[in-house]
Amino acid sequence: MKLFTILTCAIPLSYAITLKPRSRVTENRIILAPSSNAKGDTEKEAPRLLQPIDKQSKEPKLFVPEIEWKVVPEDEILPRDGLDIRMNLETGLKEAKLSDQSVTNDYTFTTQFNDIYSSIEHKDYPQAQLQIDDLLEFVHDYKYGHDIITHEWASLSQIILNNDLPSSLREIVVRLIISGMRNNPPVIDYIRVHSTSDLVSTLFYEINNNSSDLILLKRFITFLEQYLTPNDIIPKYLSILFQTYKLSKDKQLNWKILEIVSKYYNDNQFSDLPHDSLWFDTFLNEIQDPSIDEWQLRTFFKTLYNIKLQYDTELTIPSNYLNWLNNQIESRSNLNLEERDEEQLSFDKLLKQSRHKIFGNPLADRMKHFDDEL
Repeated sequence: MKLFTILTCAIPLSYAITLKPRSRVTENRIILAPSSNAKGDTEKEAPRLLQPIDKQSKEPKLFVPEIEWKVVPEDEILPRDGLDIRMNLETGLKEAKLSDQSVTNDYTFTTQFNDIYSSIEHKDYPQAQLQIDDLLEFVHDYKYGHDIITHEWASLSQIILNNDLPSSLREIVVRLIISGMRNNPPVIDYIRVHSTSDLVSTLFYEINNNSSDLILLKRFITFLEQYLTPNDIIPKYLSILFQTYKLSKDKQLNWKILEIVSKYYNDNQFSDLPHDSLWFDTFLNEIQDPSIDEWQLRTFFKTLYNIKLQYDTELTIPSNYLNWLNNQIESRSNLNLEERDEEQLSFDKLLKQSRHKIFGNPLADRMKHFDDEL
């Protein structure tokens, strides 16, 4: 059992993060773009530090706390107030997090979201969309994105699932959420922990019944592509995705669908040959599209590889795919080795090995290696 020593302090408002829906705040204390002369910023006294600073040395880096315990690097200093601090006696490392007593309902964008919710309450949806659009540039930021999603997720998730609201409003809210999730794993983890159990099933229901609204459909698919883990994907969802794929004329949407499906086939056991073969044929066609990027090519190829490995001779490989594979191997072998990283070299090697061993004639592969040895 781990043993810890804990120090609890009061927290300044600037570090506040809440996990619960907050009450409406009417005080107009925030401007949209936090500026250097905002109250509570430069006018506020700088936080006192736990240890003195040598003025002759390089200015130290300030530790940025989070709501979970986090190791404090030796070269970073702690704000004096607002943290729980403990020493992990098992590892000997100092750890800190935002104090549990510091949770408050206010943060940098409190006023903006109060205005947004007021506009929605008064059915002024165009105004609400404009207000959300003003925040899109901030939610891309790692810290602001985390603050916005962790404070507003309960309300935002209700908006995107509310069929009584305009699709255009729901779409821009999903876009706001996706922007906060992108390249921000703590945001994705927060959403997974604090989402209702029926979020995924509700979104798939929406996808299945809103195929005519292409823009909103694409947003839902993009959200799920970032949110879903392989264990979240069940055969029912694969069926919905397949029908959506078949009806869609949008190439980018179809590729997003295949990225979701790849999570399932690259990390799960599967045994429904009729269904799996449909996806196999789909990936065979899409991987040959010259406009897909390298990441998609590797992802789709891994899916084909795993499905073919599972069913072996039960799946037929068309000649056009074998021609494509041969061309890929040949073109990659002509590249300058110094321009390729280890991951690319490993993938190129897998392509070459699979030509006969997985997708072709295993006997031909053995004969080739026999000739090489001679």
